[in-house]
Amino acid sequence: EPAHVVGDGKHTLAQLIAASAWQGSIKCHIANPNSISTFIPAPGQRIAAAHVPDLMQGGVGTDVTTQVHHSLKKMAVRAASAMGNTCAGIDVMVTGNWRLPVEECGAMVIEVNARPSLKIHYNVIGGRDVADALLSACRPAHFTPM
Repeated sequence: EPAHVVGDGKHTLAQLIAASAWQGSIKCHIANPNSISTFIPAPGQRIAAAHVPDLMQGGVGTDVTTQVHHSLKKMAVRAASAMGNTCAGIDVMVTGNWRLPVEECGAMVIEVNARPSLKIHYNVIGGRDVADALLSACRPAHFTPM
């Protein structure tokens, strides 16, 4: 989903942004952008920083690995294998419900990244350390950490 913060009625918008996972350069959608350091959002008030849910531009990721239909996972594995990769970042576009099989949700692979960025997998909503899971899956069996 697009980058955002949720007000607590105590902290300014600037403080909420500084404490968030997407601290970079942002443009919040508020009436007076100059008031970012003084504006205190009400408890539960959601302030969007972007309309596009692009993770590389501050979007918030949610780990749905256990909820995605197994046929989408198989499709991603096949795409990585077809490119000769044992570990890759697979960008998939789904036009329907990703809980349904590939044939029913309109899923298609749009990109295979041989060297995917793990940056977007930190601070993911859902409690699981996605970056660690990815690294563990790609780590050779004989690997011993220092």
